[in-house]
Amino acid sequence: MTGTSKNGEPLLVRITELYPEAGIARIIYGNPEIEDVLAVRPALGLEVQGYLGGTITFSGTLKTVPGIRITGSRGFSGLFPVVGIEFPLSSTGPEGVPLFPYAGMQLQWDIGRFQILPSGVLGLGIYLPPGGDGSYSADYLGGIGEIGISWLVHDSWRILLGLGYSSWVGRSGLEEDDRYGYNGITLRGGLVWKM
Repeated sequence: MTGTSKNGEPLLVRITELYPEAGIARIIYGNPEIEDVLAVRPALGLEVQGYLGGTITFSGTLKTVPGIRITGSRGFSGLFPVVGIEFPLSSTGPEGVPLFPYAGMQLQWDIGRFQILPSGVLGLGIYLPPGGDGSYSADYLGGIGEIGISWLVHDSWRILLGLGYSSWVGRSGLEEDDRYGYNGITLRGGLVWKM
């Protein structure tokens, strides 16, 4: 929950136990007092992250990878479900535009306004538009392991930097030129909107 104290100081507390008439919270930052008013944040229980990343593959090529990631926060503590999709723009070709949807889990450790966010996700890769017969095929299998660091700049916004490893492998194995799949070190940055 987030809010502002009577003297204008920003507050953030995490509810750890909830009872019918009361709850127990851990203070993340601020000094809440009696009669301070707090609001649930995020209100919808979702954190939406838009990001731009780059993956340096084993062959030395750079993949530009924007994406969207959504984390469920309402009703979870410590370990959170994650879903997302990546668009490896550097892999766009005559076959279409690759989409790599994924799902997984994220840990969260709060240190004042900072958070440490290790995560792991797995997914399948497809191309749009579909094949000539109108069918989609899951041509890639892969995932991302990452450690992220975020900084709360507003009660609804965080800045995030992440360092990890991405691996998306085609059914035919690793392509020599890494054109479609990619394996390598990933660095990404983005904004997180707490809805």
